[in-house]
Amino acid sequence: MTEYFDLSQHIENGMTYFPGDPEPHITPADTTPPWRVTQLHIGTHIGTHIDAASHFIPHGKTISQYPLERFLLPGIVVPIPGLNDDEPIDVNAFDSYLTAFPAHGALLIHTGWDHHWKTDRYLRHPYLTLEAAQFLVDAGVSIIGIDALNVDSTVQETDHAHAALLGNDILIVENLTRIPQHLVQIRESLGAIKLERTPCINALIESNRESNRALSIDLKLDIGEEATQCCIHVFVTCLELNIRLSALL
Repeated sequence: MTEYFDLSQHIENGMTYFPGDPEPHITPADTTPPWRVTQLHIGTHIGTHIDAASHFIPHGKTISQYPLERFLLPGIVVPIPGLNDDEPIDVNAFDSYLTAFPAHGALLIHTGWDHHWKTDRYLRHPYLTLEAAQFLVDAGVSIIGIDALNVDSTVQETDHAHAALLGNDILIVENLTRIPQHLVQIRESLGAIKLERTPCINALIESNRESNRALSIDLKLDIGEEATQCCIHVFVTCLELNIRLSALL
């Protein structure tokens, strides 16, 4: 039996967004009835998104500069439940998974913090220590994902995790939700536009209960070509890419 799960946060008025970023505004556009068009004014880091190197590293790569093969890779999900507000995630959270890390693969961190979405507590999420971020760099991880607002501490306004990861050209996926325990395949759609990240992701996971391995994620991105004061109009469906992840059983 095949099931589908949405891994992305919904883009809507009143959604959580990073403090200081543009507040999302979604309004009906003026059209001739019965046609319906919705206008979106959102920051480029709204909802579930991918940080490319250019988000933090001067002259770093934009999403459009990564080759397609960069997004075809094995990976695992690491569950780290029971964390407290603004609690650091240290190296020991990953020690037992080291032998399962595929070379140059993807790693999704499942904290369960997505349950606090649309609450003040969501901003007090756990975060990676510098040692943990460097550990993942040394382990050869290519993409890091987390079901929280930030891999750094939003409360303390740190940037060490972004510096370590993006400084080593490791892509960061933030604001994931409903991450499953077993994951083997991801498909992403990325925009052919020079932005520091993809602005939104709609993700689906397909699972096979019999084997618990046949899983896939379909991440679909709509992105416009106009970006003004960190806001964009989302309207172009972009290229689908395949990312393979292996299940950790």
